[in-house]
Amino acid sequence: DDVFRNEGIAANNLMANASSSCANRDLITAEKIASIGRKLVLRPKSLVSIERRIKRAHALRHRIRTWSQYHQEKNSESVKFVSSLVREANKVDLMFPEVTMLNKIHRKAEEWV
Repeated sequence: DDVFRNEGIAANNLMANASSSCANRDLITAEKIASIGRKLVLRPKSLVSIERRIKRAHALRHRIRTWSQYHQEKNSESVKFVSSLVREANKVDLMFPEVTMLNKIHRKAEEWV
C-alpha cells in the first residue's frame, strides 16, 4: 500500500513539474518527461495527455515532411493546406524544427496575400 501511495506522490510531482517544464513546449522535453513517467507503476492522466500530444506531433511532423518533399519536387503550395498544418501545429502546441519552418512559410504567405 505504501508503494502505491509513494508512487502516486511521485506521479503527481512528476506531472506537476511536467507542465512547468513543458513551458517551452518543445517536443524533445515532452518525450523526456513521458519517458520518465512510463517508469512509474501508476499511469497518471497527464502522462496519457502528454503521450497523445507526442503522437500527434509525430504525425504532424510526417505530414510536414511529406508536404515539403512534394513542394520541392512540384514547386507548388496551397495556402489553405499550409494554414491547416499551422492550425494543427497550434493544437498540438509542441515546437520542433519542421513547425518553425512551416510558421516562417505561413508568415510569408500571409504577407504576400
